[in-house]
Amino acid sequence: MTLFIVMYLPVFASYFGDYHIFVFQFIFPVYLFFMFIQYIKIKYSYVLILLSYLVLTFFAMLFFYDNKVVDIFHVASYLMILIGSYGFAIFILRNDSFNIKIMFRTILVIFFLSLFTEYFFAYLGFNNAHYWDFHIYDALVYMHGNPESTLNTFGNIGSGKGVTPAYALLSIASASYLYSKNKVRYFFFPIIGYLGLLTYSRAYLVSLFVYALFEILQTDFKKSFKYLLALFLLFIYIIYYYYDFINIFVRIDFGGSESISGRDVNESARMQLLMMQIQAISDKFIFGHGWSGMHQYFLDEFGRSSSGELGMVSFLSEQGIIRASYIYIIILASLYKTLQFIRSKNSLFKEVYAAGLLILTFNFFWGATSVSNTRTVIMWLLIFLVLNIKKNKDLTVR
Repeated sequence: MTLFIVMYLPVFASYFGDYHIFVFQFIFPVYLFFMFIQYIKIKYSYVLILLSYLVLTFFAMLFFYDNKVVDIFHVASYLMILIGSYGFAIFILRNDSFNIKIMFRTILVIFFLSLFTEYFFAYLGFNNAHYWDFHIYDALVYMHGNPESTLNTFGNIGSGKGVTPAYALLSIASASYLYSKNKVRYFFFPIIGYLGLLTYSRAYLVSLFVYALFEILQTDFKKSFKYLLALFLLFIYIIYYYYDFINIFVRIDFGGSESISGRDVNESARMQLLMMQIQAISDKFIFGHGWSGMHQYFLDEFGRSSSGELGMVSFLSEQGIIRASYIYIIILASLYKTLQFIRSKNSLFKEVYAAGLLILTFNFFWGATSVSNTRTVIMWLLIFLVLNIKKNKDLTVR
């Protein structure tokens, strides 16, 4: 039920306009916090760390930020998301095998249900819903963005088309877990993979490559070497023979025979955004600009609103190095435990680690700081799942 509220309800509501975004900024945090705080048991030292973060935050608001009301709301919302997601993870791990199976089954259902919902509202004639063509266009069509008929539109709640490829990635991990000993997975993988490609999301493509590496490194050395070599040769083959296809995703010219967009790497939108973020970070490195302050800073300096993309960098520009370090430490701890798991060659809950790695990779390019964002909630849920899987259970082979 919680996953339906967090993942599907925003998708359904998004077809009725953008007014609901503020509602979900309130619903998500409050629901998660009060639903799952009862399951949390944390050490006294963690409470002190949390309090130190709050003290630093209120100090920054008092002396460095302009719009204190908006920032207080954002801090409260994001903390409730963190605490609620942590409690949700603890709840799932109380009966881990059963609840994780339910979680992955729900994610898979929501992905296909969301696709059906988009088609359903397109049939009803809603302007923000579209039928899809289900085929790959010529790259020239994508010089300046995606046509509306591509499979990238549902879930437009503070996240836009980023929800669709994220759900596809999580569905790949879900099918892998649910059908690990069943050939049905070979039916789901190409379908979900192809649907994900139809979103034309570059973050999806990178995350898919990370997932392939994750699976390869789980095998023994000889197999890993063979798979890595095959993956490398496949990559070279695609680049050489299907440069046009790759440029659909990249939309910049890397010097191939075709000049799809006529732009170099430095002119890409994400690279330009990164340069803007770096300037914002250098201006207020210690305490950051605050959430509302970042928006105003971008308007003043660059004549545009701040973007939710490059979420992992946004932590630093919004909160500054001191408070962002709290967030980065949690994320790095999750990545470290995932790397330990990969080295162990174990299989129990492998897909939980894989899903956590996928959503982190994806959210690096997309947003990870907006409290109304479904991907943010799922990211923290999977991070806390990884961190709370018991070490003794890591040694068990499924």
